[in-house]
Amino acid sequence: QELWNLPHGTYEYTAYDDYNCQSTGKIIFKKPVEISDEFEKGLENIEEGESIVLQNIFFEFNKTDLLPESYTELDKVVRFMNEYEIDLIEISGHTDSEGSESYNQKLSEGRAKSVVNYLISKDIEATRMKAVGYGESKPIDTNFNDAGQARNRRVEFTLLKK
Repeated sequence: QELWNLPHGTYEYTAYDDYNCQSTGKIIFKKPVEISDEFEKGLENIEEGESIVLQNIFFEFNKTDLLPESYTELDKVVRFMNEYEIDLIEISGHTDSEGSESYNQKLSEGRAKSVVNYLISKDIEATRMKAVGYGESKPIDTNFNDAGQARNRRVEFTLLKK
């Protein structure tokens, strides 16, 4: 069976060469991160003052460190900012209600700044972006179940000025 057709999981293998030397190892096939086309479609029609939730933005647990799985989605923001010569955007961080309000406020601010710093590293001028943390103050779903909490933990892109 071809390797790329195997289901996601961990596989052990043994390989032999022409001299009957043996090597063993493991291969881990992870489920790929789905890249959201919704964001790119939304960008085409976004008006000043409108927001879009950035999908596939991931951070270390309880930290502000962006995970590499986030870069593909953030690179779409870079392309949009360059292609449409956007003057000003807001990157806002949001949390669920777990933990103290002050902790969540600080975490959301740090995560928004991490996203802005990534965009700066891709040559988007800092003057074109504003990082804001809203903590748990602007939920879009309930905080009484895991699914609702997950939706509330998000980063949003708001077009402030074209």
